[in-house]
Amino acid sequence: MFKRKFKDKFEFYQDSFSLCNESKLTDYQRCIFVVYNQTELMDFFKLEKEGINVMLFLSNKYLHDCISFFDDTTNLKLIDASKSRTEILDDLKSYFYSSRIAES
Repeated sequence: MFKRKFKDKFEFYQDSFSLCNESKLTDYQRCIFVVYNQTELMDFFKLEKEGINVMLFLSNKYLHDCISFFDDTTNLKLIDASKSRTEILDDLKSYFYSSRIAES
């Protein structure tokens, strides 16, 4: 959705959870997962993500509200799809650039 805004600054890889290989995750410093339903959320939780900064984009407001307590963990950032495009873009910028500074 917002890949075009950041394509000059970051490398993107796109795949489904079912095809996602855990070794691929370690190739990246940050990962964004888009979740549309409970089944995809369960698939997300099955992945090994230790040591990786993860952003979880929840397009389902109910799912976002149910797991919003995860937002306080150190390597998981939740994005609520009910926000406006501008708010989501601001959250993405903050996520990308704050984790970039932390790596320096």
